Amino acid sequence: MSQRAEFDFDHDGWLDDVVYTRSDPWGVRNQSTVTLYSGRFGRSLFDFRTLDLYGTLGLIGWSSSSAGDQNGDGIDDLVLGDPCWNGAGYPAGRATLHLGHELFIQVNDEFYDPNDTANIRVTGGEPYHTALLAAVEFGGAPIFETVDLAPLNKYGELIYSDIVPSGFSGMTLTLQAFALRPGDGKLLVSSTDQITLR
Repeated sequence: MSQRAEFDFDHDGWLDDVVYTRSDPWGVRNQSTVTLYSGRFGRSLFDFRTLDLYGTLGLIGWSSSSAGDQNGDGIDDLVLGDPCWNGAGYPAGRATLHLGHELFIQVNDEFYDPNDTANIRVTGGEPYHTALLAAVEFGGAPIFETVDLAPLNKYGELIYSDIVPSGFSGMTLTLQAFALRPGDGKLLVSSTDQITLR
């Protein structure tokens, strides 16, 4: 089954689709997917794969609603509901707030072994304008190191792949993306995502 709702979650003037899909409606396999699709390009902007499904029937995203602008940045925010969350020890339900962004970043997986390939995707920017992908924290210490500086493609995406180095077992690398919006030159800043080295 699937459900959808429409919000302008990336502040580009187009309504975006928030699509909830459940492959197992009775919760046996504990699987659900919530994906944000660009209303402008029809491509996925962000997959809410990092949502905690532990202790639930996998119903996060069963309901969704605009949360207004909770952090005052002028962008719509999103609430996702799970009616069967039982992390409190009984089915209490839960709602989680997710802030809207004009730029998104997502790593294809959370945990990596040495010599694995990490695929990083930046989305939501203006096509052909330059985006900066940077490491902003390593092992809990703040850093700022450029990973890639390149133009976004015609869909407003930057896709970067690299081999995970060895010798950093147990460390976590936090990534963030930045771009200048054409016209007013506003700095767009993505959410963060992490790579954990096993």
